[in-house]
Amino acid sequence: MNAAKIKKANEIFQLVVELPVEELESFLTTHCAGDTDLRAFVEQLLSHDAAGMGEFMCRPVFMPTPEETQDPEQYVPKRVGRYAIIRKIGEALWPNLSVALISLFLTLAIALPIGIYSAVRQGSPFDRTTSTGLYMLYSVPSYVMGMLLILFFGVKLDWLPFRGMRSDNFAELGALGQWWDLAQHYMMITFCFTFANLAYYSRFVRQNLL
Repeated sequence: MNAAKIKKANEIFQLVVELPVEELESFLTTHCAGDTDLRAFVEQLLSHDAAGMGEFMCRPVFMPTPEETQDPEQYVPKRVGRYAIIRKIGEALWPNLSVALISLFLTLAIALPIGIYSAVRQGSPFDRTTSTGLYMLYSVPSYVMGMLLILFFGVKLDWLPFRGMRSDNFAELGALGQWWDLAQHYMMITFCFTFANLAYYSRFVRQNLL
């Protein structure tokens, strides 16, 4: 069946699903107009709906036992599949915290000198150029910048990894190799955390020194 016929079958199904059984035959005969494939598809949809498949979201996946309803704390799962919830949260804590700390350090290390020099050289080409460039970066949402970096550096040029925080062979690398592997994984995400703050902090320092 082509897409147009499937769409029509779904439309007929939506109309017929709530009809009484005694009106079903005449309705299908009229609306399917002798198209046996169309009618068979609609009847298949109706059979699935009658079997309860159309109400799968109305039924809970599992029901608590009476003992579990008496003690909700025991009912709340501590694991999702083979993953411990607390362990997964803990695993994600350090990568996020480390990116935030590195981003803050880089922001201050770059924005403070720019702000100070812009205040000293107010109106100079450096002041105007950095202001324009940083505010252009500030106007780009971080998620857009992230997608562009992944597309260009991660996919097209294949220079930087964009999944996870370390490579699969991380344990096999030497100390210098592990350091470089981590640096590569941190580059794009740290830049996305940092670039928007440069305009704010550099202009903040500049304005407070004038």
